[in-house]
Amino acid sequence: MYTRLNDQRGKSMPEVWQKELRELLHKNYPAGKFTVDALIYPNELWLAAGVKVKGRGIPVTCELSLNVDPKTDMDQSLALLTDGLGRFFDDFFQDPENWDDYVPAWQADESSPLFYLVTREDLAVRQQADAWLAQHQEN
Repeated sequence: MYTRLNDQRGKSMPEVWQKELRELLHKNYPAGKFTVDALIYPNELWLAAGVKVKGRGIPVTCELSLNVDPKTDMDQSLALLTDGLGRFFDDFFQDPENWDDYVPAWQADESSPLFYLVTREDLAVRQQADAWLAQHQEN
């Protein structure tokens, strides 16, 4: 399963939006090096942000999922996803050296319509592997 509801890579959110999100994360959490990926599906918005913290060898990736339909307000949905990441990284950066609250299966967020998954996966490596696979499947 690529996301909570879909087993293939969806349409990427515009790079300009992803770049702005990376810049926002770097500004608010300067100790981290962030990788962002965001996908659009007819039934789901999916957002992932991976972080590497200098001195901490294990990367952390937070994935968020939100159910959508054609009537969904996309600006409000993107704000929900961004706020969800902010809540996660606020918690994480309180003590990144000792943080160990991984959630390796999708869970519903109790305070919003979001679903979340938190792993030790290196999101940058996943993106490199996806690009390599896409290139070699076409040949």
